[in-house]
Amino acid sequence: MVEYIKLIGNDISIEWEVFDTWNWTVLDRAAAFGTGDEVEALLMFGANPATIALPLRWTSLHHAVFYGNLETFLVLIDPKYNASIHSVDARGWTLLHIAASAGHDAIARHLLS
Repeated sequence: MVEYIKLIGNDISIEWEVFDTWNWTVLDRAAAFGTGDEVEALLMFGANPATIALPLRWTSLHHAVFYGNLETFLVLIDPKYNASIHSVDARGWTLLHIAASAGHDAIARHLLS
């Protein structure tokens, strides 16, 4: 998949912030179900990790946490992407609330550290 992202990423007319029918961007999907390499490739080509998806006002980092994707979580939590572990979603939940409610202990422990 990384090779495909690199192939289409070289097209400067690609719009990464398009929402699908579930109101997710391609970065949201990669964060939830992809690999760290795929997320890094999308970020390299301009996908925005701060794009907010409704209705819960989640970023790609929220999707990584909810789906328990530790590999993509570790990429997106990097300070260079200005991720805040204290930001809240539409329900007032932080990333720690989401990780704990979904039973993702490794992510919850990382957030606590």
